[in-house]
This record gives sequence, structure tokens and C-alpha cells, in this order.
Amino acid sequence: VKEKNELLLRLSLNNQAIATSGDYKNYFEKNDVVYSHLLNPNSNTPIRNKVASVTVIAPNCTLADGLATALAVTGVNRGLSIVESYEDVECLFVLRGKDNSFETFVSSGFKKFVNSSEIKL
Repeated sequence: VKEKNELLLRLSLNNQAIATSGDYKNYFEKNDVVYSHLLNPNSNTPIRNKVASVTVIAPNCTLADGLATALAVTGVNRGLSIVESYEDVECLFVLRGKDNSFETFVSSGFKKFVNSSEIKL
């Protein structure tokens, strides 16, 4: 995945909503631990699941926004499972890797919205 502040991809939507949630610009790091502004509701502590952002495409913005935040908290494995239970929702997870790199994970139908042949997800 590209470096910070670079365009990751372009999407083509038609009568759908999109929302992104995450801490990719709102966190701090101390002793090699990333502290997010998003909290785990079970422990009331910052999430520690390496999710930098989640982008959700849904029929309306209320659902897209709510799911994006919830998926950022739940993490990629459970999050993808949740999205796959919806017929008309897709998502993209961006996770922090080592050495300031990023890794992407997408739901099964996300790639149909990607508007660039140069981007490989």
C-alpha cells in the first residue's frame, strides 16, 4: 500500500453512500504502541487491532458511517464477517504493518467499485 498521505484508490458509486472511520490521522504512539482515539466499549481503552481505517459502501450514509466505526473497533476478521452478512454493503480495511507500511483487506464485492486498473487490492 502507498505511503501516508497518498491516494490509495478511486471509487465509482451510483446512488450509494460511503463513509470512512479510523485513526490514521488521530492517534499517538508511545513505546512502539499505537493509541487510537477509538475506544473498545468492553474495556474503555483504545483499540489495539492495527486498524488504520475502514471504508464502507452502503445504501445510505447512516448505515455506512455506523458500520465504519463499528468495524474499526471490531477488527478485520469479525468485521469482514459482519459485512458479508449484508447483501448491499462492502468495505475496505487498511491495517498498519511493520515499518509504517499498510495492508488492505476488502469484502467480496468491493473491487467492483474500484475505478482504476492500476490499483491492485
